[in-house]
Amino acid sequence: VNAFLCGTTRMVVRTMSSLRDQWDPTIFNTPSQSETQRTDAHGMLFHNHTLQDRQTHLLQSQRFFFQYGYMDLVRRMSQAQVLPGVTLLDQSLVHWSSESGPSTHDAKSVPAIIAGGAGGYFQTGRYVDYTNRTRNVRGRWGNMWKAGLPQNRLLANFALAMGLSPSDYELSDAAY
Repeated sequence: VNAFLCGTTRMVVRTMSSLRDQWDPTIFNTPSQSETQRTDAHGMLFHNHTLQDRQTHLLQSQRFFFQYGYMDLVRRMSQAQVLPGVTLLDQSLVHWSSESGPSTHDAKSVPAIIAGGAGGYFQTGRYVDYTNRTRNVRGRWGNMWKAGLPQNRLLANFALAMGLSPSDYELSDAAY
């Protein structure tokens, strides 16, 4: 927050794993369904996300990071005034998301939580669900889900909110 306030930076991208420092294979009551040779968090936890004890651990970890990482930052930004009646959060955009949707490495239905108005670019206080409930999509393993908007459209809006033009971030189809 102080780096934003003093102008040291305008953007921070931070990847945080709430699991990295608390991984302990002895806490689980069920064996791995696959990759029995692996004992790391990725193999034992994420690739076994359907097991109840892994689900509980993942949920608790995500909840912990959201509460003490994301929400703490949002709260601090909402308390920092940059102009009378205007907070740092009003002028900023804070995005929280996950690598996976309903299951590990599953990029469908990935949640995105956004705080801040990006200087008025976004209207705040809304829940938006872009699921197309009339269009089914079949996954690689035969599973079905409802189509929605791709995440890159959200990220493109972030770039526009920061004053970039599409030519700054879009790839050209022209041969080099």
